[in-house]
Formats: sequence, structure tokens, C-alpha cells
Amino acid sequence: MSNTCDKTEYHLKCKDCNRLFKSDKELQTHVKLIHDVQCELCDKSFRSVEEMESHHRIEHLAMKCPYCDKLYKSDEQMRQHIRYKHHFPCELCNKSFSSYEKLNNHDIYVHLTIECPSCNNLFFRSDEDLLNHIKLDHLNLRCLGCGKWFHSEELRNVHLRQKHRKSMAFSK
Repeated sequence: MSNTCDKTEYHLKCKDCNRLFKSDKELQTHVKLIHDVQCELCDKSFRSVEEMESHHRIEHLAMKCPYCDKLYKSDEQMRQHIRYKHHFPCELCNKSFSSYEKLNNHDIYVHLTIECPSCNNLFFRSDEDLLNHIKLDHLNLRCLGCGKWFHSEELRNVHLRQKHRKSMAFSK
């Protein structure tokens, strides 16, 4: 009977904790169970938190199209999708826009016009523009003799003295 020992060599060392292993398979199992970081969403394993976070950003953080809820991995991919799949055409001039907001702004600044009820020939893009026009052009002083409007009482009085001296038709 020989005096032999069953010596098993532990020749593989874990880089993270210096533990020794007999086989490559044992080392890999150890690393996977003890040192790897797993993605909680797909169970893929990574050697570092940084690798896992990078994977998470690329694979799991998706951009959602606001018009059809389709998911995209990047904002740029989503914008391209919107540009090519979602057109918001203007029904008045057939110009196309990439968002409802842009179409709405186009409508307001290009097509929305308001006719002045006093002079019937001036058009305005907003209620504010129309009100400014009315304040400047129509809510001032008018000559009852000829219907002419004046921005100041002084101008109207000069007009009355020059054009309507006899009647002196003043109105406010």
C-alpha cells in the first residue's frame, strides 16, 4: 500500500477576493454568484455596476412616442419616428408639422385672423392686436359732421374749426 495523498491543486484564483478554485467552472460559478451584478429587469450578469447601468440605459430605458406609445431606445429614434410616421397637416395650406403644438402655433400665427368690426378691412392675428387697433383707431374722438375719427380732442377741435366752423358739431 502506498502512502499517496490525493492532492487537489487549487490553481485558479478569483481576481476579486483571491479565493482559490480547482477548476475554471468552479471559479466562474463563484464569480457569477458572488461578484457579478445582475440586471433586475432581464437577469443578465455584469462584472461591474457600471457595466450593468450602461446595459440598463441602452436596453431598458425607452422613450415613448406621445402619439402612439411606441417605445424607442433613444430620443433621436423617437424624433425620427414622429417625423416620418406622425404628420400633423394644416388643413388650410397643407403644410405638415411634427407635433400638434407646432401645427397649433402655425394656425395661430399664419391663419387665425380676426376682422375688425368697425372698419371691416383690417385683419389681426390675436385678440390683443385687435384691441390695440380699436383703442388706437376707433375709441377716440369722432367728428359728427363728417364721421372722421381723431386720436385726440385737440386734433378733432382743429378739424372742426377748419372744416365745420359754422356747425361746430362736437361729440365724444
